[in-house]
Amino acid sequence: MNISQIAIEQDARYEFSYEWCGHPKPRCVLRFCDEWIDSFVDHSKAMKAAIAHRVKFLKNMGQEFVMTIEAPRYTVLTYTLIDGWVNCWSEDGEPLTFATIEEAEAEIEEYLDALAEVAENSGREYDREEERSTVKIEGPEQTGEQV
Repeated sequence: MNISQIAIEQDARYEFSYEWCGHPKPRCVLRFCDEWIDSFVDHSKAMKAAIAHRVKFLKNMGQEFVMTIEAPRYTVLTYTLIDGWVNCWSEDGEPLTFATIEEAEAEIEEYLDALAEVAENSGREYDREEERSTVKIEGPEQTGEQV
């Protein structure tokens, strides 16, 4: 992955999803700020279009083509029935990310401990393994595998 691709992946305004959109097979749809840009046969072509879009976007704003790159971060994803795996974890309204996988795991353990305490205080059953299966860590090398 090159620097431009990392910048696009870290820019939450860009969204990639495979969707049925009038073609025989699902296509990789590229959106910027929830607005449709185009659909592509695969993710790599959509990524190239996103990079070109970003260059044009920055030039239109009168900025130099400079992309700052932050170190990759880990996120904790929670399984939801409606949206599947999403990052529901936030702090002051901003999505919560972690510098290391150990920090993310510690946050999950703290969350599970809090759930256990609530269950104990309310007399409810609590299955730590079942609750743990509803959260996973996603990091720079992963694509959603359970950690």
